[in-house]
Amino acid sequence: MSEEQLELNKLKTIVDSMEEVVYVQDPDTYELLFLNKVGLEIWGDIIGQKCYEGLQGLQSPCPFCTNEQIFGEYLGQSYVWEFQNEIDKRWYRCIDRAIDWPDGRKVRYEMAVDITRQKKAEEALRRKSKEILTLSTPVMQVWQGVVVAPLIGTLDQERTQYFMETFLQAITDTQSPVALMDITGVPTVDTQTAQHLIEAITAARLLGTQVILTGVSPAIAQTLVHLGIDLADFETKSSLAAGLRLALNMVDLEVKPRTNP
Repeated sequence: MSEEQLELNKLKTIVDSMEEVVYVQDPDTYELLFLNKVGLEIWGDIIGQKCYEGLQGLQSPCPFCTNEQIFGEYLGQSYVWEFQNEIDKRWYRCIDRAIDWPDGRKVRYEMAVDITRQKKAEEALRRKSKEILTLSTPVMQVWQGVVVAPLIGTLDQERTQYFMETFLQAITDTQSPVALMDITGVPTVDTQTAQHLIEAITAARLLGTQVILTGVSPAIAQTLVHLGIDLADFETKSSLAAGLRLALNMVDLEVKPRTNP
């Protein structure tokens, strides 16, 4: 065995011991020139086949093929991207690079790291975050024609945007002419948050709904004035109870003490 063949066998042993999929492809013919052990276990002996046939089950080159990148703008560099394989349905982070093959030609090298577990964890986290957003920004119909949206905690951009969408959708679904936006549980309001709240109120008005802003503390009132936001055009009440009384009055209802017969 020649020294060159011995070195190639050593390299193959190293690559075959890796848990990541590694393959080499001819960029001109798309022929698979090499596939390491873990790749052979997943797809079988597909060396010699077109990469898009053996690895992806396609009849023509993959529309997401990165050869244009690694033999163009990223020549001599690694190009990293992620995708889900349609055959084994697993997610991979791919590290692609143009390398020199022993016969002198430039070929495509790819190492694919299985990130399916990470993707599932990220999806579970997104679902949990969505559930938390839903719980922390409820919009409830308290009476025919009246919805209430109590806000609690700090309002970041994502949460405020989600609230606006939920608030307007609830108004549309219930056809409510009156809506209460209660910020008793909001400790501080910055410029961006205040702007989002004003936009939500303005959008509700365009839907024909009168919005009552309740729970405006002296500190938040001062902050809004300092930010140059004029509340003169908005219905405001210091408490949710006061706002609810006004809302019921707007829909021709009134809460009275119960009298004994």
